[in-house]
Amino acid sequence: MRKLLLLIVAAVVGVLAGCNGLGSSDANQVKDFANKFVQFVKSNNHDSIVAMYKGLEGLNVRFADLAGDVEVEEDSNSPGTFTVKIGNADLIVVRAQDGTMSITNSHGLLAFDPQKLDFARRTGQFKDDLGDVEQAQRMCDVGFEEYLINKINDNLMSGLQIVSRSGIDYIVGEGGMMEPSGYTVTVKNNSDYTIPGSCYTVVFRWIDMVEDDYYGYRDVNSSRTKNGVDLAPGQSETFSVHHIGYSPSASISKHGLGEDALNNFNPTGTEFDDYLSTKSNDGQQADSGYDGTASDVPGNYVGEVGGSGCEMLINGSDGTYTMSYGGGTRTLKRQSPGVYKAYKQGQFIGTFRGKFTNGHYRGRFYNPRGNSSPFSLNLQSAL
Repeated sequence: MRKLLLLIVAAVVGVLAGCNGLGSSDANQVKDFANKFVQFVKSNNHDSIVAMYKGLEGLNVRFADLAGDVEVEEDSNSPGTFTVKIGNADLIVVRAQDGTMSITNSHGLLAFDPQKLDFARRTGQFKDDLGDVEQAQRMCDVGFEEYLINKINDNLMSGLQIVSRSGIDYIVGEGGMMEPSGYTVTVKNNSDYTIPGSCYTVVFRWIDMVEDDYYGYRDVNSSRTKNGVDLAPGQSETFSVHHIGYSPSASISKHGLGEDALNNFNPTGTEFDDYLSTKSNDGQQADSGYDGTASDVPGNYVGEVGGSGCEMLINGSDGTYTMSYGGGTRTLKRQSPGVYKAYKQGQFIGTFRGKFTNGHYRGRFYNPRGNSSPFSLNLQSAL
């Protein structure tokens, strides 16, 4: 009887040990697996890390400090699925029937740049309840910053307008002709943001009459540029020129902001979701519109896209370009004559659709939101 009782006790202890995650052989194997992963992280063995956690493949990530003991607990509702706790990190490890193991998700394993984290939280790019892989994919999406800069510039620069033109004083010029001696315009900031003076210039144009040995006089187009000044929301500024010719006019040349556009931006928290919704079509909307038909002319081009300065190099099949704001080089992938898809660090940001005629490349640029703006580029040197 005593022997039978001991056998029953031993059997019960065995069953209880099997139900205890830390005591089971499966859990021990998972613990060994997790300890190996920690060692690979500490030694920066990228290939081994990715082999164990395939979701990290292709992502540029940093790891949090994995300090502390490894604790393992099996999911009672999902046999073969374990939660591994290492310090502040939680890993989900799945053990297949053949004994192979892999990490399928995690939380707190990765570390993100603290300087970017606050802004990412305020735009909805970073959400504390998301797994590490999804969060890393969101944080590595370089197209989001481009989207925000373009959106801010669109709102910012659309609010900058000439609201009045005046102050034309006529004088009697040579030959008794009446000539305007000055021209004044008032520029107003109708946006909700302060517009730095570096974002724009005011360009005055007129026609001068100059002496000519053959005709006596001939017309010459002249211009003068005034640097912008900082304008708070609702603020106006007057710009004037004097001693000019006739047929005066003025326009605003808008340059926009680079990363500085983000400095005074107050997010609502929906910006990243808005970006994802516009990105979902992956530029399908950009494939409609201007039909490029003329043959491409490889070369260096300089001009404007949506009122902002642009330099473009087209080599016949692909190319690159830079904007006067935003910094960095974008790449071009030729789709058909006159049509180029634009990318920044591999992320699609829009499509150029135009024609090459008489030393010009002109058309419209379509962004993933479906909005478009005109571009006009002049050939500086052919390749």
